[in-house]
Amino acid sequence: RWYAFMLWGRLAYNPDLPDALFEAAIANRFPESDAPRLMRAWSHASRVLPQITRFFWQDIDLRWFPEGCLSHPSVRGFYTVQDFIHGQTMPGSGLLNIIEWRRQKLSGEPQKGEGALEVAAGLASDARAALRLANELRRAESGNPELRSTLWDIIALAHLGQYYAAKIRGAAELALFDKTSDPANRDAAVAHLRLALVHWKRYAAAYTHQYKQPRLYNRVGWVDIPGLTAKVEQDIVIASTWR
Repeated sequence: RWYAFMLWGRLAYNPDLPDALFEAAIANRFPESDAPRLMRAWSHASRVLPQITRFFWQDIDLRWFPEGCLSHPSVRGFYTVQDFIHGQTMPGSGLLNIIEWRRQKLSGEPQKGEGALEVAAGLASDARAALRLANELRRAESGNPELRSTLWDIIALAHLGQYYAAKIRGAAELALFDKTSDPANRDAAVAHLRLALVHWKRYAAAYTHQYKQPRLYNRVGWVDIPGLTAKVEQDIVIASTWR
């Protein structure tokens, strides 16, 4: 929070402040760490939630809790791969939702905007970079509990980014199968969603490393990240039995 509020406050006052200022603040807070590397890891991890929310858009937190891929039960609950196929992107983002991406792809026309595969690639790239850097820093971490917690948060977000990258790819392939009836598309969707399950389990393990489950949130209710694994597994069933 100290870092987030500092960024908001200082950049709102002067958006031209150099990165070196914030790197110095990190070095002051965590003198035992490699500040440039920590800043890069933090930056990559911090892109995950904004990017997935731009692609799978819900306008208020009651409808979208990206840390759990869900909304309040009265709205929808867990968002499945089928929900992702029919999801909308953030207005003004320039992103293509999966249905429009599919239409352009199957019509053979040039793609107008960033589509599902580009979003997935961006999420995966940021997640890999954050995970690599955080693990390097964690091996050198010398006992600062706040630094340790920060690194585990970065690791958890990295695994979440990998989950969403695989889920988006699975939804895109399943959307193609719905039009083409090509079993290769369905098989690819299942493969991506199996990988999404692997990433979700790693995310749940990192999340529960320092947060007790389940947790009560005032907008979406009770959230149990490990307990949602069964919902993630159901995406594989949805894809494999799709007609």
